[in-house]
Amino acid sequence: MRLVLTLLSTLAIVLPAARAQDDKLPEGAIMRLGDLRWRFAEHSAEARRYAWLPDSSGIVACGKETIRLFDARTGRVIRDWKGDRGDCFMSVAVSPDGKTLAATKLWGLAYLWDIATGKKLKVLAPDGGIRKEHYVDHSAWSPDGKRLVTGRHAVQLWDVEKEKLLRVWEVRSDVDLVGFERDGTTLFTLVNNHIVRCSAESDRPVSELLIHEGSPRCVNGAGTVVAINREDDALTFWHAKSGHELGKIAAKFKSYHKMTFSSNGEHLWTAWGPFNYDATQWEVPSGRVVKSFALLPKDCGVPFPSPDGRKLALLSNHVCMSVYDIQTGKRLNQWPGHINRVGTLALSPGRDALLSGGPEGDLWLWHGETGRSLSHLAKDHYGISSIATTANGGEFLVGGIAYMGLRAIDAQTGKEARCLWTKDSKTSGWTDVEELCVLSQSEVLARVVRSNSKQLVKLEIETGKQLSVTEIGDRSETSFAGNGAFRIESGFGAAIGLAPAGTGQVIAVRDSCSNRSIWHRPLASNEDVSLAASPAGQTVATASTHETWTGNYNRRDDSYLQVWDLATSEERVRVTRNASIAWEGFGKPLFSPNGRVIVATWGGRTLLFFDALTGRELGHFKHD
Repeated sequence: MRLVLTLLSTLAIVLPAARAQDDKLPEGAIMRLGDLRWRFAEHSAEARRYAWLPDSSGIVACGKETIRLFDARTGRVIRDWKGDRGDCFMSVAVSPDGKTLAATKLWGLAYLWDIATGKKLKVLAPDGGIRKEHYVDHSAWSPDGKRLVTGRHAVQLWDVEKEKLLRVWEVRSDVDLVGFERDGTTLFTLVNNHIVRCSAESDRPVSELLIHEGSPRCVNGAGTVVAINREDDALTFWHAKSGHELGKIAAKFKSYHKMTFSSNGEHLWTAWGPFNYDATQWEVPSGRVVKSFALLPKDCGVPFPSPDGRKLALLSNHVCMSVYDIQTGKRLNQWPGHINRVGTLALSPGRDALLSGGPEGDLWLWHGETGRSLSHLAKDHYGISSIATTANGGEFLVGGIAYMGLRAIDAQTGKEARCLWTKDSKTSGWTDVEELCVLSQSEVLARVVRSNSKQLVKLEIETGKQLSVTEIGDRSETSFAGNGAFRIESGFGAAIGLAPAGTGQVIAVRDSCSNRSIWHRPLASNEDVSLAASPAGQTVATASTHETWTGNYNRRDDSYLQVWDLATSEERVRVTRNASIAWEGFGKPLFSPNGRVIVATWGGRTLLFFDALTGRELGHFKHD
């Protein structure tokens, strides 16, 4: 029995970490903290960017450069379709047989993939090339899967098998929706306040119906019923061909309510907020309530029901999609990790604990060697901006905006040990803790904002008692160096009081206690300046990019990574790379613990590693 209990306890520790590894890691990565289930970095709340598989087994999410297929039962990532850097996918549609995925792209292109294998099948392009006037962001398949309609500034009809553009209908305004009627030969589109119908056999629209103004509004999949939320807050159903009123929902609606028809058009789903968070299924056109259940506030978004009517996806603006069981109203997806992006994190000196903070105010404690989640501390605060570890690694210090203030978190349990101060504290009025630097076992130095001015405040870690305050003024970028003894900053010389007007970006070093200027030097370029100090405090790295105004836009030239000697102000290393594309350039640098290696992002997709003494490139790590 003791052996069985030991094995079970071991599995309880190991299995969560194993599940976190279920999703494929980028090349070079060794661990993921949390998992990718129902997560999508380019999440958007527009229904045209999602598509259920016809059998409800999966859901496709469309990002700008990546399209992702999720397993509808588990939320596991089944497949990613990658575009090129700078691509912009606009909408997705799955063929009626569930075998082919269509995605529209900028300038009228439509890509087709085999869903089972992920293989690219073909690319549909107007006249075999790119035509900027055919920018499209809506798409729909015909019932037989032989034709595809796309639209934005115009409506295009494609023969998929022959890869031929059959017809183009010009419309008076941007297209809000496209679709096929059940006969497969008549198309409908929602344009401004009109429903326009086109025949596959005619170059001109065959009918046009003026509908009542209102927002939000949507049309069912067959193009027969339109739901409109009018100015009187009433949600009304109208016949999309005759314009006759079919029914009304008695409940009051506001413009922030989101709604979507079920795939068969027999029901309308609405998501309510921002005060009463629930999803409701209405019968069309009677307006009778069929089902209603509560939602978590963070899940309130566009409702997107599965074809089998068993699941409801909520398309919110977070990076995680939420899925509910319609019959029970139970939220199906649970995952370890942040709902939104990670804002800041810190690893304990023994590397056995890592604390991460998100902008929504929650903290996650992870085991640093296995990636296993140890604790979740949800705080009713927003804007965690800085995390530091105490000298002995027993606690994390967490600083943020407003009522978050400065708090101590136990590194073993993840629970709050004490609050050093908050916004409404009688001994302080600080609004924002921007950066923390632990000076010793008993003292911490904090860069804070108070009444729109910046200060350096030295505090006792145990009591939060204020030991000293130094006014530092406003700076564009600052960081501590030399165990808090120095503060490095960047900005335009005149703005930070170190050079005449007209001087470009400079790096400056000041004494943290007195704010006395020690030295300053001009940087190689003028935009996207960021900096970091080595852990030993001997060198400082800066990243910047040169931009030139051409009269119409900013042109990027070169981007620079510079390494400076903190004591002498000597420029030791300069790395220059071409940054001719808008998204390229060095991002914030970071030193390795021994100060010998510098890593910096390039274009948001690549990590570049350099020897800090010579500037020689050591390697790179690409990710998505």
